[in-house]
Amino acid sequence: MTSQWNLQGKQALISGATKGIGLAVAEELVNLGAEVFIVARDPVGIKAFLEKTRASGRKTHGLALNIFGADWISWSTMWA
Repeated sequence: MTSQWNLQGKQALISGATKGIGLAVAEELVNLGAEVFIVARDPVGIKAFLEKTRASGRKTHGLALNIFGADWISWSTMWA
């Protein structure tokens, strides 16, 4: 079955992406061709996601970060 969605050339940022709905969304966006950047508190989960997706040739990135902490404020303003 082919998808009507093609996200080639698109980028997505997903927080909480090492388990549950966040992980499912990140995996689906990768499968649809998006370049995916995940943010979560769990560095082990991030590493597992990156290893799995990169092994299939996908372009993915990850950052272990608590978005409710002060680090998020300084990190997010760097990319604004």
